[in-house]
Amino acid sequence: MSDRDVVAEILEDVKAKVLALPKFKDKVTHVYSYEELVDKSKAIALPAIGVVYEGLRAERGENAGKSASVVSSSVIVSLILLTDTENQIGGIPKMKAHEYLALTRGALNNKPSPSGHKYRFIVEAPASEKGTKVMWVQRWSIAAQI
Repeated sequence: MSDRDVVAEILEDVKAKVLALPKFKDKVTHVYSYEELVDKSKAIALPAIGVVYEGLRAERGENAGKSASVVSSSVIVSLILLTDTENQIGGIPKMKAHEYLALTRGALNNKPSPSGHKYRFIVEAPASEKGTKVMWVQRWSIAAQI
């Protein structure tokens, strides 16, 4: 058994790929919840991105249950885009949330991950609105052997 933590490697890779986007330089952090992202965003200008580990999901293949040493799984990672109501469609004329989401899709979609598999897009949707803060979630799946 390896000491390699593929989940931690994937989370760091996601963060690095999004930080490499000029729009999100110094605006990406690991969080566990929407509330934590809102709290952390008080110290940075919006838009901001939270990287959330959503857990592992076992993959059911034809060999499921036959291997004693390796389990095929999907690592689920979410990106939470935190912006304000002005960045929504119909807001003031500057970059909109859907344009920010397109940037992150481009940074991850079908790109290789540390597990050797490509990032697979799952879903993107509005997540929450409180006051002038609006959150969008983008979920990704990455195949991994654990």
